[in-house]
Amino acid sequence: MPRTQIFDNETQFASRQLRGMCEKLKLKQVFTSIEHPQTNGQAKATRVLLSYHTTPQSITRETPFSLVYGIDPLMLIETIEPTFRDGARLKDKAVKCQIEMKHRSKVLPRQFKESDLVMRRSQTNTMDNKFSPKWSVLYRIKEVIENRAY
Repeated sequence: MPRTQIFDNETQFASRQLRGMCEKLKLKQVFTSIEHPQTNGQAKATRVLLSYHTTPQSITRETPFSLVYGIDPLMLIETIEPTFRDGARLKDKAVKCQIEMKHRSKVLPRQFKESDLVMRRSQTNTMDNKFSPKWSVLYRIKEVIENRAY
């Protein structure tokens, strides 16, 4: 574990909460000089690189770090709050559930019977302009199959 952490001059790095965490870990906080913008750029580049190495990639669904070392990296916050990552995953699932429930509340389930008339939505590639009809040909339901298939 490092003994010194270099931060750029952004306000979130000077917070009491981060200072307290660094004190618990016996970690010395060092801020880059305002007159030396190259150091600020180096600190930001390090954060970007860390972000890339710890983000699951779309093809492998693994982080580059875990592919190289075989384990997930331990973030600084996890040394104090071991459930930080689990809490983030739970929050992510909760948000997804809320979005799904909101979508389901707006969708009205419809049941059709034989001989009902229905219209099919026009596909965007068949519409000539914005004044083209949004619905196309009228269809009659001939047979009702289970699970709202017709």
